[in-house]
Amino acid sequence: MTDYSRIYEEIFNIDGTLRDIYVLGTTEQGGTRGSRAGTVLSIVMHEFADSPSSFPAFISLTSDLHETLRANTQRLPDLRAFERPVRIIFGTRDLYLNTGVAEHFHAVFPSSELFLLDKGHWVQLDGAPEVAQLLLSLLEEK
Repeated sequence: MTDYSRIYEEIFNIDGTLRDIYVLGTTEQGGTRGSRAGTVLSIVMHEFADSPSSFPAFISLTSDLHETLRANTQRLPDLRAFERPVRIIFGTRDLYLNTGVAEHFHAVFPSSELFLLDKGHWVQLDGAPEVAQLLLSLLEEK
C-alpha cells in the first residue's frame, strides 16, 4: 500500500479554501471529516501522486458535482429527444465509472451506438487509434 501522507499534506497545504470546500462537500453527503474524506481521496489519490498541484483543478471541477447531477437529470427529456447520431465509446476497465454509466447513456440517447473497449478511464488516450476510427467511421457513414 502506498503511503500518501506526504501527498495529502501537500495537497491540503496548497490552499486552505480548497481543503474547506472538499471537506464541506464530503460532510454534506453524510460523511465525517476523517472517514468520508479519506475514502474519497483514497480512490483518486494515485492520480495526484506525481503532480499534487493538479488537485485544485480536480476540486474545482467536482466541488458542485451533486448540484450538477441534479440539474442535468432534469435535462433527460432533452437528451431523449436528441435525434442526431451519438457514439458512446467507453472503457470496460475504467476504475471510476462502470459500464452501467455507458449503458445508461446508451438508453437515454435513442439514436446512440455503444462501443465498449478494453481500455481504462481515459479511453481516448488509451485507445486513441480505435476511438479515432470509430469517430471517423461515423462521418463516413453519413
